[in-house]
Amino acid sequence: MDVDVWLGRLHDYLTANTIPKARWVPIMKSLVDDKIYKSLNSLGQECTYETLKSHLRRRFRKDDSLFVQRLQFFQRVQKPGESFDDFADELRCLGAEVGKQDDDLKEQFIMGLQDTAAQRHLLDKRPDSFDQAVQIAKQYRAAQASVENMQRRRRLMVTGGCHD
Repeated sequence: MDVDVWLGRLHDYLTANTIPKARWVPIMKSLVDDKIYKSLNSLGQECTYETLKSHLRRRFRKDDSLFVQRLQFFQRVQKPGESFDDFADELRCLGAEVGKQDDDLKEQFIMGLQDTAAQRHLLDKRPDSFDQAVQIAKQYRAAQASVENMQRRRRLMVTGGCHD
């Protein structure tokens, strides 16, 4: 979670709903999990909204070190169940933070795929760009799903014919 984005959304919610500032602290505390709630509560009952924001920023701030950001980019692989689009979007965001170019994004996308058959397919196709690599991967996945579906129907027809 990006704490600054979360705090921004919270502020937008509080102001859009014209919630009195006196209620901002209890509302903030009610929107966090148990561990964070205990941490915020330990600051005392008289703690201000600004103090709680500062505490959250200190505790959950992203490390802005360029080295750490580069490491996150190079270690990013597709998570189980993550779509090609979601993986690509995350790579694009991480890459933008460290100034990665299209070729770097394309290479990390291919290297980070969970599906080794899709990786091989992309290596054979040699996409010219990151976006093209994502598109080819999606087309490969769709073709693979179609073949599996046809095979499943074929098995059903064969087994269905034997039971007549």
